[in-house]
Amino acid sequence: EYRGVDNSSFFDGESFDKKSDSMHCLGHRLHAINGFNPMPFLKNDKVLSANCEIYNFKELSDELNIISDGSDSRFLLDFFIKKNITKESLDLLDGVYAFAFWDLKKEVIISRDSLGEKPLWYFFHEKKLAFASEKKVLLSLGLNPLHVRELHPRHILKFNLETFELKSEYKGFFETTNENNNKNEDFFINKTTLLLEEAVRKRIPPSNEVALLFSGGLDTRVSELRPVA
Repeated sequence: EYRGVDNSSFFDGESFDKKSDSMHCLGHRLHAINGFNPMPFLKNDKVLSANCEIYNFKELSDELNIISDGSDSRFLLDFFIKKNITKESLDLLDGVYAFAFWDLKKEVIISRDSLGEKPLWYFFHEKKLAFASEKKVLLSLGLNPLHVRELHPRHILKFNLETFELKSEYKGFFETTNENNNKNEDFFINKTTLLLEEAVRKRIPPSNEVALLFSGGLDTRVSELRPVA
């Protein structure tokens, strides 16, 4: 409950409620940051529960003609309906996320960002699937800890609702290239500054007040140099 104090809701495939005793349901605890958008969301037999911060959802909304109400989580449901959930579609997302997507007629899909910032644990045994943000939630249900695992950040899990089979798809990692060794020190200093400023800009709206807490390490000292450009 402490992971989301603003709202609690469950969807059992037919209706929403504050609690559910159903063996087949998707629930969500809301910690409202970007407006009050209680989940799970339902649209066209598709259900989504997500813990996410999608930094480029406005740009993708314009590009894909998705009507956005200012919520990155609501955008995510429309995005998945339009683009499906594949390595290629997830590569379009700039942000961090953990989500469960329930196609009522076909499958349940769970995944998380490739760096694994957003947590996601799952249980699968004898054709039964359960998942949550924390391992202890699954253990509290009496599930065998031998079958409780942390979802690998570079994997997509798909649970077939007809065969009850669970398949894992590898979505890969970031590709990197070697920088030209002929570049001088100023080039790398300027590039690091630009990357840092962009990383801060897309995470913190310009209207928000910002405070910095330093541990004294190199990374925080770099952040202090250009806090919010």
